[in-house]
Parts: sequence; C-alpha cells; structure tokens
Amino acid sequence: MRELILLGESLTSLLYAAGSSKYGKLEIVDIWEGGSLLYGWKLTAPTQLKCIDRVPILCNERTQIEEIGGKPIAIELNVSFIGSEEEYKNKITLDSEVEIQRDWILEYSNSKYYVMGGWCNIFNRLRSRIKVPRIYGELQTVLPRDQTLIVRGLRIRYDAVLNTLPLPYILDKIADKELSDFLEPLRYVSFYITSLIIKRQLNHLRVTYVGKRGYLLAAVVELPVSYLVNDLGNYIIVYCFVPISLGKLRAELFQKVLTELRKLRIIESYSDIIAERSYFERYGLLGVISSYSINYIIKELKKHDIYLGGRLGLWQEKSISEIISSASKLL
Repeated sequence: MRELILLGESLTSLLYAAGSSKYGKLEIVDIWEGGSLLYGWKLTAPTQLKCIDRVPILCNERTQIEEIGGKPIAIELNVSFIGSEEEYKNKITLDSEVEIQRDWILEYSNSKYYVMGGWCNIFNRLRSRIKVPRIYGELQTVLPRDQTLIVRGLRIRYDAVLNTLPLPYILDKIADKELSDFLEPLRYVSFYITSLIIKRQLNHLRVTYVGKRGYLLAAVVELPVSYLVNDLGNYIIVYCFVPISLGKLRAELFQKVLTELRKLRIIESYSDIIAERSYFERYGLLGVISSYSINYIIKELKKHDIYLGGRLGLWQEKSISEIISSASKLL
C-alpha cells in the first residue's frame, strides 16, 4: 500500500485528503497543531463564537464556498484611504525592499463575500472529518534519496510527499546543497496582526488603508460579528495590519496599535475591548520568484516524489478561490 505524507495540515492538504487519492494510505505531518492560518483563534467571549479567523478572508466566488460546505454572506463594503497611495505602497513593501507578487489586502476593496461562521469553522469541521494519523513536531531533515523524513528523531518513510509548508522552510530542511541555494531570492513581508473584539454596532464591513507617515498601521478591517453569528449584532472584530520585519518586532507594538486606532477614531476607549489576540504572521506577502527558479525546484523535487501545493508550498499568492479549485488537481 503506497503511502502519501501530507506535509503541512493546510486547507490544500485537507481538501486533497477529502477527495479521491491514488494513495492507499495518508498521514499528516506538521510542525504543530493549529499551524494553518485558517485554524483561527478559539475564544470564550462572546460565547456563541466557536472561533474567529486570524485574518479576514474575503472571496468573490460564492459557489466555491458552498462546495466545501460553507454559507456565503454577501457583504456591504465601505472603503476609505487615509494619506497617499505611494506611502501605503512603501509600507506594504518595507520601503520597496521586497517586490511582492500581489497585495491581497488591497484586494479587499473589490471583494463580495464572507463566509458564515468564518473560515476557521469550515477548516476545523473539515479537519475533524479527515480520519488519518497525524504527527506534530519539528521537521529536522528531508532525505529525498532515501525517501525519508526525520521528525522529532523519528524516521518516517514515504512513497510520496505533498508539501504545503513554506517553501523556504522545506528547502532549508532538504539534504541537497544545490536546492538550498534557491533560498536567497525568497523574500517576503511579515505582518504583526492584532485582532480585537469590540462591543459596537456596525452593519457593513469597513476597510481603512493607512498611507500616512507616522503610522505603523497599513490597514484596518472592521468586521461585523453578525457576519459570523446572526444574533451578535452588537459586536465587531477589528483586524489591524502592521507590515514589519522580524528584527523590528517589539512588545510595545500592541500599545502602539491601540494608540493609532484611537487617533484614527476607530476605537474610542480601551474599555470597549472585550477580547484581543496578537500574533506575527511571517509570510504575510510573498516576494517575487522567477518562473525558472520555481519550475526548476518543482522538477528536481518531483524526481524524488516530493510535490508542492498551496500558497506557501508553491510560493505563489493565491486567493481562497484559487486554493479551493486547485486542490483537487494536485499529483
């Protein structure tokens, strides 16, 4: 019985596992449980919320939401721009240090749908349906010639691997010097993201782009919780995006974000905040990679039955619709 290792418990991996597979045995291996952006945050207040998304993910294709068991919610969108587009672009590219593939945050302004209950609800429902063995732990080495993964000191043999973990991470683990040489051009923009649940009424989704000097914030998304749970119309979730490099991550960033939200009059008082979560999203916006480089990497890995998929695995910015439509076409 041929075994496929799904390296990374991502939406791509779960959708592939849920569909037909030519492999008789599947196993999921990931660094930790809940590593996917779509896993969301578990909260206790307000109690009706099972989870909230780590970032708001908007969509233009209602049929694909329905295909994976979700209910699309048509959104009313209010967009405002503070300052200049040039300054916003400077922030989002770290002063032009990173040539990004696509600004998916700016694409919010043209979106049409959210999903009832949030993407985290769909992801975790799908995750609970996939009854395959799971191993969580640090991936130490990939030995492609031996078709072996070493995870927490365990040697795991495979017939094939579908990798959706970040491409720089997996290349760094492969015992192949030639492939590791491709790590240098893989640039990206990271985000410090704060999510706040606030007691306030709002009957539409609001996006504020901040292209103004003196502000760390690049974008703020105000999402009515009624998009997630019908009877919670008195709450909103405020998502705050700060483009940042790892070396500039500081503990005082949270307080700075709150101060800027007050200056922008998005929140009035700190006492309005019911719950908050902050985290560092390392691969927020992906940098450009040449078609030659990615095609070479794909070709070389395929020789050892290692296949790439998903946004981070292929190092290719994809909308949620593109992720859903491409998952069934892998391998």
